[in-house]
Order: sequence, then C-alpha cells, then structure tokens
Amino acid sequence: MVDNITMFIALILSIAGLALVGTMAILCFTKAFSIVFLGEPRSEKAKEVKEDTTVSFIVPMSILALFTLLIGILPQYVFAFMLKPVSVFVGEINCEALQFIPLMQVVSLTAFVIIAAVAVLFAVKYVFKNKNEKYCTWGCGYNKPTSRMQYSASSYASPFITMLTPLFKKVVDIKKPKTIFPKDAHFEMHMEDVEEAYFLKPFIKSVEKFFAKFEKIQNGNIQQYITYGLVFLALALVCVVILG
Repeated sequence: MVDNITMFIALILSIAGLALVGTMAILCFTKAFSIVFLGEPRSEKAKEVKEDTTVSFIVPMSILALFTLLIGILPQYVFAFMLKPVSVFVGEINCEALQFIPLMQVVSLTAFVIIAAVAVLFAVKYVFKNKNEKYCTWGCGYNKPTSRMQYSASSYASPFITMLTPLFKKVVDIKKPKTIFPKDAHFEMHMEDVEEAYFLKPFIKSVEKFFAKFEKIQNGNIQQYITYGLVFLALALVCVVILG
C-alpha cells in the first residue's frame, strides 16, 4: 500500500515536472523565434534579408521536429520500441514500468485532440484570410513602429518569470526622464538566480576584498620581494627551533 502511494506521488510529481519543463521549453523557443524573426528589423543588415535559409538547413531540422512530434503524440509506441534496447543495459523490465502505458495512451489521445483543434483553427483562418487586414507585428495599433518600440526577450518572458519570483531576483536599472524633451533616459532589467545574487556574488566580493589588501605587496620592488623571502626564512627557522 505504501509503495503504491509512493509511486503515485512520484508519478504526479514527474508529470508536474514534465509539464513545467515543457512550458519553459515552449516559452524559450517561441521567445527565441519571435525576437529573431518577428517584429521590425533591428539592423540594416537584417533589412536586406529577402529569403529564408536553404533547403539543406530546413530538412534536417524538419526530420528532428517530426520525431519530436511522434514522441509526443505516440509515446506508448516509442516506449514499447525502446524497451528491448534498454533492457540490454538494465536487464529485464519489470511489470511496474508497463503501468505507465495506459497513462501514455491518455497523453496520446489528448495530443491528437489538441492537434485536431489547431487544425480546425488554421482551417478557419484560411477561410477568412481575405477578410483580415495585416499590420506590423507587435504594432499595437501604431503604424510607424521601430525596433525600439516592441517586445524584447526580457519583456516577453516577464509574465512567466514573475510567477517564479522566489527563484529569481529582478535587477532594474532605470533613469527616468525629468523634462518634456529629455536628453538622456534608459531602462534596463535582467534576472539573476537567487543563489547567484545572494550567495555567490557576496562571497566572491568578500574574497576579492580580502585579497585586495595584499595588492600593495606586489609593487614591483625587487628589494621588497627579497625582504619578504628573508622574513619568511627567519620565521621558518624560529618555528623549527621552538617546535623542535
């Protein structure tokens, strides 16, 4: 009974962990794609790009994406396919591991439903595509945007990072405009890990502050270096005589 409860709790935590990792992966890749390929060009060189990359770059990535999709929508078959090669290294797979297959079938069915729903949305979009008006990405109703008036990577991820505030420290550097036509104003924000902000950086600063006290020793004076050596030898002899 206890083993079943432990396995059930471990299963729930594993699913929750996979859901969190999956959410972070989706956020990461959509952020990277959006910042690189959407919005206004951020340089003159980017404005000159007229076409996507060649087919030789797209085909390998498409194959990997297809395998990733198959693993997501048909996990039970992938799991069964991997049992034999895995059993060569870990021995015979017990029956408890096979209890996950029904859960994988539920995941597979859910994935098919989601894919079908997305396909329906794309079909609706295709039917009504001629009735839509196109504007600049992230234009927000403003028809003359620039690269400085749109999302950045930090602003895109900010809602998700805010949910994980205890795990991160938000560092903000801002200089607000003080006049109607300010000459200088800036805003910068980045996230730091809690262990880095509250443990690693203070420790490193204290170590640097400690060793900074010895910087005067390395002044390039040869006579002073020789004096240090003589003092060390004298202290070593004293210690040998006293301690025997």
